[in-house]
Amino acid sequence: MERNKNVKNQFCDIDHKSAVDFQTFVICIFNYLFFRVFSLKFYPFYRARFRARLENNGAKMAKTAQFYILTENCTLTVEEIACNLAASIWRSGKKVLISCESESQALEIDELLWQRDPNEFVPHNLSGEATQYPTPIEISWLGKRNLQRRDVLINLQQEIPDFSHSFTQIIDFVPKDDVLKTQARERYKQLRLQGWNLSTENVG
Repeated sequence: MERNKNVKNQFCDIDHKSAVDFQTFVICIFNYLFFRVFSLKFYPFYRARFRARLENNGAKMAKTAQFYILTENCTLTVEEIACNLAASIWRSGKKVLISCESESQALEIDELLWQRDPNEFVPHNLSGEATQYPTPIEISWLGKRNLQRRDVLINLQQEIPDFSHSFTQIIDFVPKDDVLKTQARERYKQLRLQGWNLSTENVG
């Protein structure tokens, strides 16, 4: 009797193991068919979405530089135009760095921004000034710049700043003065050689 009982238990174990193996086999087949059908049906859709996202990210990362050409009829100075553009860019939700040639030019920009009407006030600071919170517009000059991340570079320097590569958008100017105009052409050529997408707009 004991022997028959052991034999019976062995057969029960075999049957149970076979049932578990069969159940595992069925689950594997089901998973394979499910993911096979899912991939055939939805893979093209997700691949298209992924490709579109990559293209959008590439478009966002495209480097653009716009040169504003001051015509003979223009009554504004480069500094005044730079302030107006900085205010407009800030209102669009971007942070701006105005890179000046000298500290005196930076102080002039600072004063122009303070002179704006109260309803057109633009939060800003000079590089090196102690502020409780980072302001959306920073005014720097040669050898003086904070390291806070900015979206748009408004360049007032005679040459392209060394840190221009950290921006994806640059605004520059072509003044009326012949010497300054020649320097602007050189900056334009340099940016073109670096692969920037360039555009121009007349002011005045």
